[in-house]
Amino acid sequence: MLDPIRSVTYEVGSKHVVQLSSGGGLRGLSYDVALFQTNVTNEIVPYRGGRFYFTAGRVRRRGAEVGGTLTGPAGSALRTALAFSQFQYTSYTVDSVHYGRPGASASYAGNRVVGVPNVTYTVGLNVGPTSRVPLLARVTLQGMSSYFADDANTVRVPAFRTVSATVGLGEPVWIGVLGLSGFVTVENLLDEAYVASAFLNPHVVGGVPVAFEPGMPRHLIAGFTITGRDR
Repeated sequence: MLDPIRSVTYEVGSKHVVQLSSGGGLRGLSYDVALFQTNVTNEIVPYRGGRFYFTAGRVRRRGAEVGGTLTGPAGSALRTALAFSQFQYTSYTVDSVHYGRPGASASYAGNRVVGVPNVTYTVGLNVGPTSRVPLLARVTLQGMSSYFADDANTVRVPAFRTVSATVGLGEPVWIGVLGLSGFVTVENLLDEAYVASAFLNPHVVGGVPVAFEPGMPRHLIAGFTITGRDR
């Protein structure tokens, strides 16, 4: 039986929009910053790869989130989003890790919370469309730092980063009464091998944690839309 979760959150932030004028053609800058802390009692924790769940003692979640957009000429924009997290068990005693040892227990107080990276980020550059050229292009870098897949902080999921690229039509191209729009995206452009996700507090087979799920290799995604209009 799970106990009810209780949490208290403190958050402060700010958001600004700045109009720019420069010879380089920069038009505007918008950004926002937020700081938060959440104190949680009875954090829900998955165990044995999600076969069952229980409630831990106490967790302190601290972090900062930063986002920004810099707009320029020809429909260009640079967008960023960063998150910094420090999630930590402040009180957590568990006995289910000691199979075959009745009455044994372990304290994970001070360990990092399972499944949460300290840093996640996204940086994207968009260009177009414009009044002359309906094409748009976008390149995005995203990734995260390493994190632990278990409460004991012994199974580490490695950091990764991937790049994607998109080319598409920002506005339909009309041929008579039919309009065509669409996009083509190449995900994992550099064909990186990485761990996309992990089972938390995974099952252990032969002394090896069954935790990791591989990310997709380089692959193509395409979408097209045909619309009609009255003559």
